[in-house]
Amino acid sequence: MLLRAEGPDAMPRLAALTEAARAMPGCLHAEDFVALESDSQFLHVELWETPGAWDAAYAARTEALTALAYRLEFYKFARFAPTGPAWVAVDSDARGETLRWPAAPGPIRILIQVTGNPTDPAQPLVDLSYGTRQEEGCLEFTFFRSVDFPENLALLESWASPAIYDRHWQFRLSQNSPPPPPAPERRYGETTFEWYPECHFILKNGCWVAEEPAKRMDTVFW
Repeated sequence: MLLRAEGPDAMPRLAALTEAARAMPGCLHAEDFVALESDSQFLHVELWETPGAWDAAYAARTEALTALAYRLEFYKFARFAPTGPAWVAVDSDARGETLRWPAAPGPIRILIQVTGNPTDPAQPLVDLSYGTRQEEGCLEFTFFRSVDFPENLALLESWASPAIYDRHWQFRLSQNSPPPPPAPERRYGETTFEWYPECHFILKNGCWVAEEPAKRMDTVFW
């Protein structure tokens, strides 16, 4: 689950939400990040062991979630790793060896969680963000730093279509960038690279459903 929040009063409420989530059964990860470019923009990330664990936790946090989020996204956790020039699903049950599904036609959401030296200047990442947002079809490219674990960084990307992301990644590969310096040890969470068809959610009849009618059904809940 990705929750976006903003405003000067958001951080204390996010901290309370995170503390409560970490104490609940089935919570694998709950962490708050603040944008490098603005100290009033926040990203909250959660990962739950099962849908049932999320259901039980949500029942106790409905009011807090709906009051905080100006944008909420849910995805079935899917990790990726670079294999040659492409990114491939890591989990064996997330892909078939003899079948490749076509990409969704809409925007692509990417969440990358990595570790960096918290004493390094943020300006190079801010410059990279600004430059990338000038590329055709880039809807979002923002770095966030963890509030509790400053060595943890999250990169949130959104691209208008799979084809546009393909061009972006092929361009990046052609730059032959030097390898990054060794990262400090990660104290919380995992290093992950996640790709999803971007989908925003709204609350309807007590259930979170896709915001766009074309992406949801009124008679079937997947």
